[in-house]
Amino acid sequence: MPVLCAPVTPEVAYPGGEIVAAPRVDLPYAAAGDGEPVTTSSLTCPRGCASVHATVSDPRFTVSVEPDPVRPGSDRPWQLRFAGDEAVRAVVTLTGLSSDGVESDTEVVVTATVGAPLPEATWVDDGWGSHTFVTLPSAPFPHPSRPFTDATVFVAVPSGLDPARPIDVVVHVHGHDSVLRQTVTAQRLAEQLWRSGRQAMLIVPQGPVAAPDGCFGKLEEPGGAARLIADARDVAWRDGRLPNPELGAVVLSAHSGGYRGTAAMVQRGGVPVAGVLLFDALYDRESVFAAFAAQGGVLRTMYTDGGGTADEHRALRAMLAASNLPVSEDESGPITVRRTEAWHGACVDADDAYARWLASAPLAPRDG
Repeated sequence: MPVLCAPVTPEVAYPGGEIVAAPRVDLPYAAAGDGEPVTTSSLTCPRGCASVHATVSDPRFTVSVEPDPVRPGSDRPWQLRFAGDEAVRAVVTLTGLSSDGVESDTEVVVTATVGAPLPEATWVDDGWGSHTFVTLPSAPFPHPSRPFTDATVFVAVPSGLDPARPIDVVVHVHGHDSVLRQTVTAQRLAEQLWRSGRQAMLIVPQGPVAAPDGCFGKLEEPGGAARLIADARDVAWRDGRLPNPELGAVVLSAHSGGYRGTAAMVQRGGVPVAGVLLFDALYDRESVFAAFAAQGGVLRTMYTDGGGTADEHRALRAMLAASNLPVSEDESGPITVRRTEAWHGACVDADDAYARWLASAPLAPRDG
């Protein structure tokens, strides 16, 4: 909680009005229509301040400090209120004024998240962190393009996230004939996320269930990725699984037939994409991924002997060469194109390939 305080030693005179505050305040998630999220914190002033006032960088926040003046050693509340309908980050400046007119201030970063009411989620804690399978309105299906109706999304939050830093996001798109609960277990996605050591949460939506179909419905619409990420973040933040609601970089990954949904998110997902990781998933859209790399994105793609993507990888190499973009077969540069000894169905899991590529992606390192 932000507090007003000052050095109190016989040798140091009190610099009246000096404020030392916690660096951030996060308001709890609130569903739209539930009212304004409000937090109340306590201010203390060991030697007294003639007045304390606050200003805020976003007009959707209001701040009040009561009462005024703050007497020596007393605790007085200050209240932060938010009226809005989206995730917001702002800065509150708290200013203290001593009785002799000495003024100083400090800044507090505040965040608020307000969104649509979301379904309840049941979380499981394990050695890698927390995860849930939750129904989200932004899931690929139901969608008029296909008969599928399963709106399940897997969300995994690794242990050891730093609450003082934004949370990066990885969205993984599965391949053909997949059932989400089986896929995330077989590919050890939550475990590999943790092993990567990245400050990131993982989101894996169910696409066509057990079908040879690469359509990802709502995820292919303009802004589809942004809506899915916001819903997953809000559930994790609402349920106390994320230590910070601020989002950082976004990386996309895909296996096999997941290339179509991934390409759509690159082109019109509504979020800036920092990296793309393709696991034998280049059956088409080579020009989309080549253009992404040419614009500075980190691109890593592998192919297997039996997966049927070797020709497409050769075409991608030619496009990259035409743009004078250097290509490596390891993770030493921003573009990797390589063959793997693993078979098609195991190339995400074999040798912790997913963890290694996440570790080389443009994601912040995790401390724990």
